[in-house]
Amino acid sequence: MNRLSVFFAFGFVLSGLLSACAPQRPQYADEWPAYQSSNGHRGYVPAGPEPPLAEKWTFQTEGRIVEPPVLAGSQLAVSSRDGLIYLLNPETGQLLWKEEIGQGGLASSPAFGDKLVWGGRWTPYYFVYAWDRVGGQRVWENQTGEILERAPLVVVAPDRVFFNVDPPLSAPADVLSTMRAVSVSDYKTLWERPLKGVPLRLPALDTEHQLLLVALDESPVLQALDTQTGDIKWSFPLDSKPTTAPIWAEGRVFIGTQGGYVYSLMPETGKIDWRFQIQGDSITKDMALAENQLLITGEKNLYAFDTRALALQWKFRAVMPLTAPVATQKHVFVGCENKLIYTLDRLNGNSRGFTLTKGEILASPVIVGPYLFVGSSDGKLYAFEEGPRPVYTQPARR
Repeated sequence: MNRLSVFFAFGFVLSGLLSACAPQRPQYADEWPAYQSSNGHRGYVPAGPEPPLAEKWTFQTEGRIVEPPVLAGSQLAVSSRDGLIYLLNPETGQLLWKEEIGQGGLASSPAFGDKLVWGGRWTPYYFVYAWDRVGGQRVWENQTGEILERAPLVVVAPDRVFFNVDPPLSAPADVLSTMRAVSVSDYKTLWERPLKGVPLRLPALDTEHQLLLVALDESPVLQALDTQTGDIKWSFPLDSKPTTAPIWAEGRVFIGTQGGYVYSLMPETGKIDWRFQIQGDSITKDMALAENQLLITGEKNLYAFDTRALALQWKFRAVMPLTAPVATQKHVFVGCENKLIYTLDRLNGNSRGFTLTKGEILASPVIVGPYLFVGSSDGKLYAFEEGPRPVYTQPARR
């Protein structure tokens, strides 16, 4: 064996020993197939990019991006207010296909199924669409109504898709919307459930107890529907209008309200576990849950709340409204209308840096692998990766 071979062999062994001794980074998530990471809307993955962040690529649309993208199977889907849905290569930002939706684009993030990508149109006449993931062909559509501010919010399970529709004209006056479940295989309606309110936030799925969690604005209430039958399993009254999507994670259901209350409920029964009020603030955006830490967006504040100690851990104040947060074991990422994405230490809320875009950020970031994806009001989707670390040198002695 020559000297170079010995050197490289020794280096390989030494590198392996050092890697074994070094603290291991948690495993990256390889997808983010639904809003806030999953149908439970937890907004958390174990690992992501380390600050400082550097721009990897941008993709330009012709309208504002106000809903987060989703990613599954090496496909990144995003909708813009230009009325189009785009499918991109997440590594390069290369366009795979685009299809027209109509004025305004989608009402919420797209959602990936096994072979299809789904979404609900933002403006009347309202439709739910399904596109083939490979070529973008629209394979199914279903008109859901035309009443203003009743856009369909779509949740995709392996065998069925759930969305809200306008009630029939024959419905009682107190029925304001209907939840519908449709088979993914043949698009047949499996069940419909009349609702005495309108879901204005995306429902969540509790896959352990087979529940669809729906927050209604009228006589504000959180209801749990049986995903197989549509039966109402329980209802929990809220103090005021729900302003967050429900979260199902860590054995509990969480929801926030305009009155500043956060509720923790038992998913089996809907009975309250605890509630906490953010004094002097309202909850304005969806939340995230990271290892017994609930991240809550107020008017211009981000709060971290310990769900075991039932106490606030820290508060981060911004100069303009913030987006919903997302988190890893180490960091919290949150966008702001001042065009910045903030990176915070998850344990103490201290700033670990910020990254500038060229437009207001209204949609929460997305973390997949070593990348952070952020849509902006400048019409661009940004992909960020880990940037070079600052190099500090010892000043020469005189």
